[in-house]
Amino acid sequence: MFGILTTDLDRSLLSIRTGQKPRFELRDDALELVGLPIHPDPRTFLALHPPGVRSYFAALALRQVRLWAGGGDGTEIAYRRDEKQELNRRILEATVDEAARRELPLLFVLFYDAYDLEKSGWREAFLRAEMERLGAAYLDTKELIVRRTAERSVPWADFYRATDAHPSASGNRAIAEALALEWKSGRLAQRSPHTD
Repeated sequence: MFGILTTDLDRSLLSIRTGQKPRFELRDDALELVGLPIHPDPRTFLALHPPGVRSYFAALALRQVRLWAGGGDGTEIAYRRDEKQELNRRILEATVDEAARRELPLLFVLFYDAYDLEKSGWREAFLRAEMERLGAAYLDTKELIVRRTAERSVPWADFYRATDAHPSASGNRAIAEALALEWKSGRLAQRSPHTD
């Protein structure tokens, strides 16, 4: 199983999130793993590699301009969108190809932040289109949660923790049940994923 959160498309470009992290970059039209080794002390790493922001006020102003250009929706800011899509397209292709090479079943699980349930954006459209293009098996947790809320007449917020927008116990149970059905169905073994 390979889990992807819609905002992972943005995070794939980051060298630091809550700490230093490895990442892929496209170099000479190929994926290259960078950001290793991980420094054992995050404070020392940040001292050696301070943020490149010269003015936090200027950074905030630039973000506000990008937000305005995105129609006021922070999730739809187009900043580096083409780069994010190309890098993630290559990562998905490499994942599918590696699973096929090893003759392993592969199931992508598409996760969403709670606010993604009320709208659809470019990240969701991109991930679904890539799953179809690659012929990859996937479980779309948005469809699952939307369906469950309708069936049980409960708000979608019941499926997310209020503290960090991760799935709650109810959300995890619904996803686990759907995953079990997917594995038991045998459909994964029948899929012929994309290979170049």
